[in-house]
Amino acid sequence: ERAQSPAQAAAAMDQAKSALLRAERVLAQLLVLARVDAMQSAGAVQAIDIAQDKTLSSSLEETVNAFKLVGSAKPDLLANKEALAEVTKEAILLSKASGDTLESSVNSLTGTLNQFNLGAEESRRVIDVLAAGSKAGAVAIPELSAGLEKFGAVAKANNVSVEQAIALQETLGDKQISGAEAGTQLRNIILKLANAGKGYVNGQFDINAALEQTKKEFES
Repeated sequence: ERAQSPAQAAAAMDQAKSALLRAERVLAQLLVLARVDAMQSAGAVQAIDIAQDKTLSSSLEETVNAFKLVGSAKPDLLANKEALAEVTKEAILLSKASGDTLESSVNSLTGTLNQFNLGAEESRRVIDVLAAGSKAGAVAIPELSAGLEKFGAVAKANNVSVEQAIALQETLGDKQISGAEAGTQLRNIILKLANAGKGYVNGQFDINAALEQTKKEFES
């Protein structure tokens, strides 16, 4: 392999310094957000660990920016460096796997966690469900996220799991209904079925049982 010329080496050094300075600026913003001392922050050590994870192919600058995005979207994670790092890592993985922007993937992951009141330990489950749903159906991850914003809390309150919520959106996606429109329709459907007393099993609303009951009543 040909050695770099002095000019090339100097240019590479300047580029590395520039990237490090940008990462340091973003990290400084994260530290302000977290309101903690730099030596106690989640930022430096966790960011470097994730950036060195070869399965993610993430630069230090990108990783630190991901920390900032996740910290802004879920401020409660700023008090727990392990949870913050876990969600950040999964958001980067979702972005790499889906081809969506990092910001979009962070919003999809944290939005779903918030809507269903899930902890950081459920991050891998959420990104797997989003990715699998998008791959199997006609609705992209950002549209699934937009739909969950409209009915995720209602789904959670009525015993509808993340997996079921994604499957419901994919069903509507086959009819060219997606995003916020799908979410609004699903919110209304769930509330109507639950309030009508349909699909209750052992005292709990079951969306699959409710839909099956409604189908039988319609066909009879």
